[in-house]
Amino acid sequence: MRTGSSFDLYGHPQLVPIARDICGECLVLDHRPETDRVRVHTAEAVGGVVRQPHAMWASLPALLEMTAASLETNRPLASHTPVVTEDQRRSVPGAETTT
Repeated sequence: MRTGSSFDLYGHPQLVPIARDICGECLVLDHRPETDRVRVHTAEAVGGVVRQPHAMWASLPALLEMTAASLETNRPLASHTPVVTEDQRRSVPGAETTT
C-alpha cells in the first residue's frame, strides 16, 4: 500500500470514510479494485492512507465484531481498550440506569 498526500490517496472516490477522531484522522473503507478491497485503513491529511496489520482491520464486519467482543469481555483489542462511559450509556435511548 502506498502512502502519500491526502490529494493522492485520501481523496480517492473509492475510499469511503466511516469514522473520524477529534484529531482529524479517519477510518476509511477501501473499495478500490486492488488487493486491499473492503479492508479498513487509517487516513490523515499529512500521512495519507496507512494499511494497519492487525486482523481487526481486514474488513468492517471484522472490526465491528472484534470491537463488540472487546467491550463485552473488557479485554483490550490490539493496543486499544474500547470503553463506554456512564455518560455515553445515558445518551442512548432505553439505556438509562436508575440509582
